[in-house]
Amino acid sequence: MRSFDATPEGWRSLAAELAAQPTHAYLFEAPAVIWEQVETMCRAALWGADDEGAHPDWRVVGLDKRVGRDDVRGWPEEALVPPVLAPIKVLVVRRADRMTEEAQNLLLKVVEEPPPHAATVLLAEEAVAVAVTLRSRCRQMRVQSDVPPEVSDAARALLAGRVQGDGWPGALAEAAVCLRGALERESASTPAQGRLIEQWQALEAAAWALDGNANRELVAWQLEQRLRGRRPGGSI
Repeated sequence: MRSFDATPEGWRSLAAELAAQPTHAYLFEAPAVIWEQVETMCRAALWGADDEGAHPDWRVVGLDKRVGRDDVRGWPEEALVPPVLAPIKVLVVRRADRMTEEAQNLLLKVVEEPPPHAATVLLAEEAVAVAVTLRSRCRQMRVQSDVPPEVSDAARALLAGRVQGDGWPGALAEAAVCLRGALERESASTPAQGRLIEQWQALEAAAWALDGNANRELVAWQLEQRLRGRRPGGSI
């Protein structure tokens, strides 16, 4: 699985690879907060231009719930019909790692015998949760969240037990200073700013949990996952 960082250079590399090697099925493992950016890259690569907004040849499912059979019903048949305006038709499945077995089996029909003018794009936080029969027929790529290194170092220090006793406030404060600086450098209302705000909220949640004498190792692991855009089970 090819990996790219969610940085300007990483996005450029991903765009170049998508444009150079278009295919009929993609599986992206990436934090949910950057799925829209991944979709933008795909749209530009598959269509040759970033045609934003609703489009009859670009269908997105899984926006706010688990993806079931009804969400992808009809795609095998739709994929056989030529696109209306764009070069190819595209189905984007968000939360692909939460698809039901029935939904995955329906998509499998398309990726096994792909029509020449259709593509399927799967977005997942954990690619391994997608059935191997479907996963193996997709081009798999990973986009890693751009967490400032100082922040993740603080989380790892907690996890490794290097922050003893009451030393955790200092470690979290150090991470917060790093995030604050990154926020000040970032333009307003951008996906990157949204990620930084989520990371800030993760630090706040960890501070509250540790102040309540929660298990430090568990909190540190959950914090590390949230800083990287993942959603660990349970709560901090």
